Amino acid sequence: MIWLVMALAGGLGAVARVLTSDKVNARFGAPWGTITVNIVGTFLLVVLLGFGKGDVVFVGGVGALGGFTTFSAWMLDSVRLSAAGGSNAALRHLFGVALVAVALAGAGLWMFGAF
Repeated sequence: MIWLVMALAGGLGAVARVLTSDKVNARFGAPWGTITVNIVGTFLLVVLLGFGKGDVVFVGGVGALGGFTTFSAWMLDSVRLSAAGGSNAALRHLFGVALVAVALAGAGLWMFGAF
């Protein structure tokens, strides 16, 4: 049952992402919608982890915020690495994922003829 609830929360998070991103982009232009949902998602995940417990964190974090953004989990991992005393590891993680993601996005665009 919890998986069904998580899936529904993920769907709602995805809808919230599109609505939020479209509204922000209409007002300020791209990529501000994506930046907004990623920053808000990061903040909400940290709040959820601070105040939530058990299934609430699972459904809210993996489901709703996972549908809203995956950026928040990436940022949280970077902060955790830094807090564990691994500033270099945190920076490698932060920039390494960004570089790989950009490279793969570019490769995908090139492969499918979007460039």
